[in-house]
Amino acid sequence: MPVCYQCDHRGYFISEADDFGGFLPAGAVYAAPPSAPEGFIPRFIAGSWIEEESHKGLEGYLDGQPYTIRDHGPLPQGFSLTPPPPTPEEEAALRKNEILVRLAEIDTARSRPMADLLMGQNEDFARQKLEHLEDERAELAAELV
Repeated sequence: MPVCYQCDHRGYFISEADDFGGFLPAGAVYAAPPSAPEGFIPRFIAGSWIEEESHKGLEGYLDGQPYTIRDHGPLPQGFSLTPPPPTPEEEAALRKNEILVRLAEIDTARSRPMADLLMGQNEDFARQKLEHLEDERAELAAELV
């Protein structure tokens, strides 16, 4: 069965297809599309193939907001792959979360030295460790305020 090349309703190449015994599917052509470089797509217009820029499906940011390119064509004005810098409020929320996570880690880290003190083992080391953890906890708690 001969191979044909399926295009969408605007002529953009979709895939190879079978011609079903001499009957081309709608939008199909026998002419093979060119091998388009990355960022381009073959398009069949007026009896010949051209290459058009395409970033369809690319995710990034448009004017600082999350955005997915939904159609073929050049990148929209204001599009970037780089996320916008966090606002002061976002930075504060991130830092607060970091502090809360670290405070929970400190609570967990205190259990071993406390157990050592209760059992009378490694007492000097346990006291130093607890003192260090308490200093760090106090600094972080003060930053939260």
